[in-house]
Amino acid sequence: MKKTLIIVIILIVVLVLLFVVFGVKSPSQDLPTVMTNGIQQTENDSELIENSDSQLSKILNNLDLTIIGFGPGKSHPGTFTNYAVSDIKLSEDQIIQKAKVVIKSESRDFKIDGLNRHLCAEEFLNCATYPEIVFDLSSVIKESENRYIATGELTFRGITKSISFPVEKEGEKYMTNVRFDISQFGIKYVGVNDEIEIKISTK
Repeated sequence: MKKTLIIVIILIVVLVLLFVVFGVKSPSQDLPTVMTNGIQQTENDSELIENSDSQLSKILNNLDLTIIGFGPGKSHPGTFTNYAVSDIKLSEDQIIQKAKVVIKSESRDFKIDGLNRHLCAEEFLNCATYPEIVFDLSSVIKESENRYIATGELTFRGITKSISFPVEKEGEKYMTNVRFDISQFGIKYVGVNDEIEIKISTK
């Protein structure tokens, strides 16, 4: 009995030490955070132009999308393989102001079968109940020559919140690289960081 107790205590101490040494990794604190419930500034719909450029639609439906989750001592990069961008409207100076992005939650792909199954479970994406993740872009404000702030409503796991995030321009490419707190949408799991990293860019 004493030996068993000692072994259990040793195992607990080792696990605690491993957790302290490796910790639950997290996104770089240098990354901007997606802001929720921000102030929306929306263009008057009557002043917006329906997108007629098939090349623009093609670009927006062929983005580089990476989602990185963080756990004890490790990170897991993945993506969603099935999404569509539609209802694109532009301002007079050809800046996208409105669009609808629909992601099929079951299309998650983190290259590990067990992880993919787990991510679709009720405590994470809950693919059966919430088959779609939807972002309705409502405005894009130009902050400087190469920096924009995008705002819209994100519906994730049945919860809708207004969010804002920066978009940077580098040459002909547009990209965003941000931290995002998934606990605001009902995801809390021991050993998994509340924040994920999201990278999106045009090709």
